[in-house]
Amino acid sequence: MIKLVIGIAKRIIANSVDDFFIILFLTFIVATTVSRLLTKYLLKPAKSIESKNDIEAGAHYLKLKNIKYLTVATIYFLGISLALLTVEHYKPIATALLAFAGVFSSLVTFAARDSVSNLVAGITISFTHPLRVHDYVKISDEFGQVKAIKLMHTIITTLDNRDLVVPNTDIVSKPLRNYSLESPDVLAEALVPVPYTTDLEKAKKVIKELIKESPHYNNRLEPEIRVHELKDELMVLRIFALAKDAKSAYPLSTEIKEGIVAKFPKCSLRLGKTCETEEELVANSSVS
Repeated sequence: MIKLVIGIAKRIIANSVDDFFIILFLTFIVATTVSRLLTKYLLKPAKSIESKNDIEAGAHYLKLKNIKYLTVATIYFLGISLALLTVEHYKPIATALLAFAGVFSSLVTFAARDSVSNLVAGITISFTHPLRVHDYVKISDEFGQVKAIKLMHTIITTLDNRDLVVPNTDIVSKPLRNYSLESPDVLAEALVPVPYTTDLEKAKKVIKELIKESPHYNNRLEPEIRVHELKDELMVLRIFALAKDAKSAYPLSTEIKEGIVAKFPKCSLRLGKTCETEEELVANSSVS
């Protein structure tokens, strides 16, 4: 009876040892294969990319290399833990390692919750397409053209040629105006303060004339001018004009304002309560 028990125990130990080395061997094969595949299809293409911005290319290559090391290390960790589970003597160690891995992953996830949120948002953007590269968008009062959509963030080039890095969570959660989704036409806006004594019909005629002279104006829609706000000593006119595309909206808006400043005095029209005609300036200076 004792010999039978010893024989069964030897078989179990032998089988456990066999399973232990088989799992280690398979782990090595899988880790080596994954490492070579990542090097071939991720690292080598990234290293050979010719980029105008060497810093950006180097940062991208470093990120991919870290992903490779992390992936291979995870495979080895799981493989060794599973191999230890096959040996009765090392089961407590394997269980402790797996428990530690679970706690560690929870802590990392909690610490990097913003990164995880951006990652999920990046995946959502890739499926829903609320914006695309080269689209003109406005988010958080910033207007510009989408330069790149990455997994964690989106880069928008503003009108003054700044690269604005927007976390993908903001793209998904905040109001986003995309001017390029359906039609390239965009309304340009301008606010102009004028005195209550202003001849509105004359002012509207002058403003419409200078809008129609602009190369950025789309004549598919007639410009609209309305009284937007009434203040103590002046009223504010709100001007709407259709631009040819999103990129033309800002130049059209500035041309409207500059044109009004230049043309109103010539047409005996005033701007705001402090803006005076040339005759009034001469009269005031002679009185003083």
